[in-house]
Amino acid sequence: MATKTIYPFSFECSSRKNRSGFVHKCKLYEAGKLIRFHKIQYYNRTWESYQFQSVMQCTWERYVTKYKKKVIDEYIAGTGKKRLSEQQKDKILSSNAYIQMLTSISV
Repeated sequence: MATKTIYPFSFECSSRKNRSGFVHKCKLYEAGKLIRFHKIQYYNRTWESYQFQSVMQCTWERYVTKYKKKVIDEYIAGTGKKRLSEQQKDKILSSNAYIQMLTSISV
């Protein structure tokens, strides 16, 4: 098991063998609370710069994407609009400090 911390986030990664190859699992925690889980099945080997890189990046990207969608959906529900243009979405996301912090972190 390996742990990588990017304050306030922590990635807890593990690997296990199975009959088809091996699996990397990653749990993403924020301030000790589990917020996302992801696993990837590999049939051969990985070409990563460091162990668990692919599963960590995938977990992180899915969390950021899900959070952005949540912010947009809350805005739409709060204003009663049915659709937003890409410019409107970009403006809403760029004004959100938490999203700016998420996008500044690279895994």
